[in-house]
Amino acid sequence: MSIFDSGSSKPVKQSRIRVTLPVYLLILLIEECAEVIHRACKAIRFGIDEEYQGKSNREYLEEELVDLKATENMNRQHGNLHPTLNATEQAVKMGDKCAKVRKAFKYSDIECGTIHREYPTDTPRV
Repeated sequence: MSIFDSGSSKPVKQSRIRVTLPVYLLILLIEECAEVIHRACKAIRFGIDEEYQGKSNREYLEEELVDLKATENMNRQHGNLHPTLNATEQAVKMGDKCAKVRKAFKYSDIECGTIHREYPTDTPRV
């Protein structure tokens, strides 16, 4: 039995849209991506270590990333995404992504001049 088996045969109100589980999980993935974006924007606007209701923006962002990862796993389990890559394949893909980010950062810096060179001491460099 899946955690999504509610066993309910309750009638749906006319104003509601019915979706399949795969579609529901994709909608959830979209929502979680938006929440990560929201928290990243808060960190930029107010500072990564600024606290709100007893937690820092860093902590909120980390929580949302965990939620996103959980949603990714549910989408994999229910066929919306391919099964998880093995560790080697994942490391290669992550390395490729890091190389793309470094290339884009270099372009932004050298060609566009949009990178500010004065880094706070606690900010990791790309």
